[in-house]
Amino acid sequence: MEEKKSEQKQEKKITKNIKLIAISSFFIVIGLANFLVMYYANFLLIYLGFLGALSLTAAVGLLILKRWGFYLAVTLAMLQVAVGFFTLYSSLLTTGSLNPSTTTLALNLGLMGWVAVFIIAIIYLAIKRSEFH
Repeated sequence: MEEKKSEQKQEKKITKNIKLIAISSFFIVIGLANFLVMYYANFLLIYLGFLGALSLTAAVGLLILKRWGFYLAVTLAMLQVAVGFFTLYSSLLTTGSLNPSTTTLALNLGLMGWVAVFIIAIIYLAIKRSEFH
């Protein structure tokens, strides 16, 4: 009976670690994507470099289960939602919503996905906030 409980505890711990590694990897990928976009924009979008550095820092904080990593990740996710909404709004204003090209449509759908993923990340982190100390 005790062995069964021990196995269940270990399974939960492994599952928890996989989820934690997944959310940390998400922030690493986003940080690298921010650097990549900044590079292709000829370093004109400096704020993306700042967000990229913060994303990588938040990923480290989440991996080592630090409270500051949690707060940084939530704050960063909120900033990314704001940037996504602003970029989407700007795209809709500059291109117009009548007869958009496929490129514009793909960009706008990508931005909507970007915002949705960060909202999901905020909700996930809020649910798991007790794990960080």
